[in-house]
Amino acid sequence: MIDTLVILGHWPFRKVGLDFNYLEEKMKENKIEKAIIINVNGAFYRDVHDSNIELFQAVKKSILGDKLIPFGTINPLFPGWKDDLLEAIESFNFKGFNLFPNYHKYSLLDPRLEDFWEIIRAKKIFISFVIKFEDPRQRHYLDVSDIPESEIIDFLRKYPDIKVIIHNISYRSALDIVFSNPYNNNIFFDMNFFYDVPIGETIKFVDMVGKERIVFASFYPFRYYTVGLWKLKEVGIEPANFGKCFENFFEGGESHGFI
Repeated sequence: MIDTLVILGHWPFRKVGLDFNYLEEKMKENKIEKAIIINVNGAFYRDVHDSNIELFQAVKKSILGDKLIPFGTINPLFPGWKDDLLEAIESFNFKGFNLFPNYHKYSLLDPRLEDFWEIIRAKKIFISFVIKFEDPRQRHYLDVSDIPESEIIDFLRKYPDIKVIIHNISYRSALDIVFSNPYNNNIFFDMNFFYDVPIGETIKFVDMVGKERIVFASFYPFRYYTVGLWKLKEVGIEPANFGKCFENFFEGGESHGFI
């Protein structure tokens, strides 16, 4: 099983910090094989590629080594973004990118992003979005709004062949996305922000999209590590029951599923 969301970096609105020793302990305890890690500093640096260099170096030095799968950050409107993207893919061997359109102030449908999406498609790169980092009721007044649901829907309709992991989305928005893109099997969801949803409805959602498209995301260190695992267990999801997906993607010649 893969943890699809671990956060490195400094969050300016409250104190959080990634402890690699704790992460290693929890991964072993819960039989997590690998973890996708993003650097939230990429949301705030003017030159976001500095966050990719930072992430690459942190993973390289980490006690977890190749158990971490770094997802970089690109601002596709920043000068030199193409060079940064290619270096992250070819030199750093990044397998995916987490984008911050709400922090970097661009639309996913901006025509200036066409070249960016073509490279992502050609190189079969994963994309992820963290819709929100904190509940709006506790959000700092300087923090930004969620990535708009309508923009995500239209983006997925336009680029159905891009594999997208959507983190921290509400139940209702996830449902709207599924209904708006009923034949797109390249969309994956965690259930971290499925609040106040009757247990029966969550089970129906899992049955509708398929267990292979529900991912585990610890969202550590923003959340205690096992919260996301309990959400899976609540709806009867056990890692041993899953087939493999994303074959040969994160491991050369070896099949690994997210869960």
